[in-house]
Amino acid sequence: MKWNGKDYRPLVPQKIVFKEEKFDVEEYLKSLAEKHDRMPVWRAIPNPIAVNVPVSTGPQPTPSITPSNTATQTPTGTPTNTPTNTITQTQTQTPTNTPTPSTSAPPSGTTEANAYLSAVVNAGGTGITMSISAATRTLFTSIVSNGLWDKLTAFYPLIGGNAVGCAVEGKTYSTNNLTFNGGWAFNASGATSNGTNTYADVPINDNTMSQNDSHYSIYSRNDVASAADSFGVWQGTLGNGVSMTLRFTDNNIYARNHDGGGGTGNTSSRGYFISNRTSSTRRETFRNGTTLGSQAVNSVALLNSTYYLGAQKQIVPSAINNYDAKQYCFVSLGQGFTPAQAATFSTIINTFNTSLNRNTF
Repeated sequence: MKWNGKDYRPLVPQKIVFKEEKFDVEEYLKSLAEKHDRMPVWRAIPNPIAVNVPVSTGPQPTPSITPSNTATQTPTGTPTNTPTNTITQTQTQTPTNTPTPSTSAPPSGTTEANAYLSAVVNAGGTGITMSISAATRTLFTSIVSNGLWDKLTAFYPLIGGNAVGCAVEGKTYSTNNLTFNGGWAFNASGATSNGTNTYADVPINDNTMSQNDSHYSIYSRNDVASAADSFGVWQGTLGNGVSMTLRFTDNNIYARNHDGGGGTGNTSSRGYFISNRTSSTRRETFRNGTTLGSQAVNSVALLNSTYYLGAQKQIVPSAINNYDAKQYCFVSLGQGFTPAQAATFSTIINTFNTSLNRNTF
């Protein structure tokens, strides 16, 4: 035997014998039934799918049972407690605070002063400097902080340097503004009447005041003895009403307040005067915060008429009397003051006029 070009001889000779089987024709022609005993037996084996596939991977009845239990138990505890507590507390507390915004805030003084100053400027008033604005704000805040704001029906700071500026009223800014008539003169110190034909209509009806609880005030910068009236309305033939003659020729002040009574001694018409009534049987007069005197005089019925500043408005017969010649730097009217309130209010008004360099005391 050769391999790779060399002769090899097997160590142990081997002999391969091929067995030759004889072809049996009769056996070949037999049917399968006849050969049954020689055919292999086929045995049934288990279904390979059933055997090999795990039970858990097929459709399972377990999920259909699990949601049933979950849905039954979960809503029972959770929805019942949560909405009940949340809604009850939120809606109970919220309406409690609702009425608060409906209550109007009390005046601060600053807001009201700014509105008044704007009204003076918008009307055409002049000379509203920073110092005048600051003094005006102090005036308003002092009136408020001392509890006197509600005592005032109307007041006139008389700033603005001209008729339209001085006309503006302090609390309402437009509805109770003055109307000046005749030859008035205006400057930073206030409004000056000429004693001949000047008067200003104060558009507040006397019958809106209180017969036994009222005050009227005038700040005059002049000392003039005369029979002139600085403020008022007079019934005429009955001889009663509201009338402020600051210094009559007999050196008395006649500060009548719904009456026709006598005067109180006074030797100067220069300063801040208040005619005051808090009783049906007595009226008082203050000058520069000090009591000049009081009169035991009964009040009379209110008059259906507005007032005049700088003259006396007479109803019967209708006339304008007693023209005054004075310079005014503050006017007010409203409810009556106690002596302590009158002193406080006088200080507030004088401080304001001192800031504007037009005070007299």
